[in-house]
Amino acid sequence: NDEYVKEEIERNLQSAENVRRIQYHFQRRTNDFRFIVTDLREYNSTLKLGRISIRNTFCAITPFLAGNRMTYCTRCWRLGHMRDKCDLVHPRCRICLNNLMDGQTHDCSNVVRCAQCDGHHHSLSNECEKVAEYRFKLKEQINNAISTGKLHRLVPQDRAQPMQF
Repeated sequence: NDEYVKEEIERNLQSAENVRRIQYHFQRRTNDFRFIVTDLREYNSTLKLGRISIRNTFCAITPFLAGNRMTYCTRCWRLGHMRDKCDLVHPRCRICLNNLMDGQTHDCSNVVRCAQCDGHHHSLSNECEKVAEYRFKLKEQINNAISTGKLHRLVPQDRAQPMQF
């Protein structure tokens, strides 16, 4: 149970805070937990060891790396720009993409439509080939910027670090 895991993490790592299970949108065989280790020495030594014991089982410890964030508009639901740069006069419904008129109640058809390809899935869904392509190019661009020195990955400093196991 989650409470037992939380207690075990806090017992193993005295400076562990904000322990919580990561909620995924799909079924997984195992549960991952995320937490912050406020003591840099404890953080580094735990990462070096690479595991902690919970219920007589060694569990792997890794740093938590957040995913790349897509740029998208919450007015038209298209990729590549944000709401403040959108050319649309009226915002669109996130589900059916019909215009939302000021002062009027929106009666959504609940027919899901994609703003990228007009397909029958949500506009930011991985089912959309254009979204998958956008994510692939974004990852490629970020990796290229890191390898050429234009971007740098954050290196742990004297601050709290999130961890995952």
